[in-house]
Amino acid sequence: MGGMIPHGIALWRLFFPDHMNTIDTSTLAKRLAGGHAFLRTKNGDIKGLAINARDNPDAPEVLIVGLGPNKVANAERLLAHDKAVPLYLKQAVNAWAYRGEFRATAFLRDPPVIKRHRRHREVSEVAGILFLERVDANG
Repeated sequence: MGGMIPHGIALWRLFFPDHMNTIDTSTLAKRLAGGHAFLRTKNGDIKGLAINARDNPDAPEVLIVGLGPNKVANAERLLAHDKAVPLYLKQAVNAWAYRGEFRATAFLRDPPVIKRHRRHREVSEVAGILFLERVDANG
């Protein structure tokens, strides 16, 4: 029996362990406040980040910020915040994994940086690159 998969555990959980510690979207909304933007706020306070891994393959350290005044303003606001906030990374539909406490260290908008980090996105669709660092519980 040593090589058997325990009854009741989906096979995909063995290959994608991040799914084992996920929360659903409803729970995420309770923890961080609802919304669709990556920056989650409530009453003007930044509560955390909800990042889609499909759109940000180098997350959580590197986030690709799309065009639009709200996206750019949110990136700049997080950079100015200078405090760590919880970051959740979307793993699948209705599945978010906590990745730790992160703070923004830079938001760069120069073309060479965008070209280097844009991954699958067109340069014309990217406003800038937001860099984050993980902060431990004492940080």
